[in-house]
Amino acid sequence: MKILFLNTQSFKTATGLKEICEKYNVDILCINESFESEKNPLSFGDWKPITSPRPNKARGGSAIFLKPSNHFIGQRQEHLELKDIEMVSIEVKDSKNKTFHLWVPYIPPEKPELMKKLCTHIEQQNLNNLILVGDLNAKSFEWNNAVENKHGELLEQCMTTSKLICVNDDQATRRASSSVIDLFLISRQLFNDVKNCVTLTHEKVQSDHIAVLLDFNAGNPHEENTSEEEYWNIKKCDWNAWKETAKDSFSKLSFPQNENIENNYNRFEETLTNCMTKCIPLVKPKKKTIIQHPPWWNDDIREMKGKLNKAQKKFKLRSTPENFENVAKAENDFEMTKKDAQNKWSEDLCEKIGEAKSLREKWSNFKKLTKKKSENLVHPLQGNNGNILFTESEKSNILKNTFFEGYHLKANNFNQQFYDDITQQYISISTSNQEENTDNIKYNDYITMEELEGSIFKLKKESAPGPDFFFTELFINGGSELKSKLLDIINQSWEEGIIPLNWRRANVKFIKKII
Repeated sequence: MKILFLNTQSFKTATGLKEICEKYNVDILCINESFESEKNPLSFGDWKPITSPRPNKARGGSAIFLKPSNHFIGQRQEHLELKDIEMVSIEVKDSKNKTFHLWVPYIPPEKPELMKKLCTHIEQQNLNNLILVGDLNAKSFEWNNAVENKHGELLEQCMTTSKLICVNDDQATRRASSSVIDLFLISRQLFNDVKNCVTLTHEKVQSDHIAVLLDFNAGNPHEENTSEEEYWNIKKCDWNAWKETAKDSFSKLSFPQNENIENNYNRFEETLTNCMTKCIPLVKPKKKTIIQHPPWWNDDIREMKGKLNKAQKKFKLRSTPENFENVAKAENDFEMTKKDAQNKWSEDLCEKIGEAKSLREKWSNFKKLTKKKSENLVHPLQGNNGNILFTESEKSNILKNTFFEGYHLKANNFNQQFYDDITQQYISISTSNQEENTDNIKYNDYITMEELEGSIFKLKKESAPGPDFFFTELFINGGSELKSKLLDIINQSWEEGIIPLNWRRANVKFIKKII
């Protein structure tokens, strides 16, 4: 997980901030002196903003932006925020249930009373998993300042009692200055999880402060969710070899008598996997680099962007006044072209939506003009103990407990007369004599080969497999030996009334519901 902090004082545009977040793959963006307002909003697309406005001021304040992720969630903790200090507090949980608190306060210069309140608050909460970052205007020899002040003295004492460590890289956090006032403080118990903490510069970041990036060992993708795993390429399967291999392997497979269904199915699954290894190639997913431009991006902007890139390269080779003027002119042309395109796109969008005769047509026009694409990105589930559920098995279990154990079915949710009638019918059917149901006796017989082959014939080709990666084509093109062993497994399951564990597993995909 990468946490970026920047004091955005005298900031004019969010362009550079967006670029630095993309370049360093930032997960959480922390800001002091937030320049968000009605006239100059700070927007990062679908990033989740958590803001705390400056007390009694129309502008400024602290803010946290959370990048959409399936690997961590962040929830605001307002009860930990001090009302008379610009401050935002969140609790972050990652896929391995690592939990930490992230505080982003701002202490103005020459306000030691506010620093004292913050230090007292830190000591009272006594959190052993705290990350605190902000423009604290605290100077101390401990973090490589040339002088000390009252803020730094108070903070040093607080760090000693609260077991906090400053992890800055000793580089100045203000331009044209040696001051280190933007600090990352972290609890001693989390210190071993710090990978790196560095200051960053970017040509388009116009703040007089320098961004500070913390690389922290949290929020990483879970092992089961990695995209680098090899997968079976069923399209390149050698079907002639598959039929011969399946025939040879399954003709040699036998199930010991009195063996339980789980062990027998494991033998069947192992044999099928060995056949797949011989006939189906394993490949790694290709990495795709997709540059997604905003909806108002057009050929004119692309042309101006190309001219700007050339001017910048030329200036890097020869830093002459003439080349500098060319860069400034190219930047101005690029910004003007973007502004014209944005205005035209906004006018077209309003016009199209206004001309629409129905709500459906309005949404259709909106999606076309905004190139709206659903990312199906939702936060992970939480279990009864508050831990985050990231793995497929954990998701499956909580869904099973919810929908198959009847936890969502309560008698008081139904009409009482309806509930009593259904209950009585169930009791009547359960206690009825077997001879009264002679028409249903055939359903208690073993499954025949004809029924199995009929079911296999109805399977759809090129459908997605489950966690076992057994494609439908494997059974469609399987010989009589494979089908015979599969039939034995099915009938044993039917006889014992036990379903193999792997048949109850599924790849769970949560789809975002748009309200």
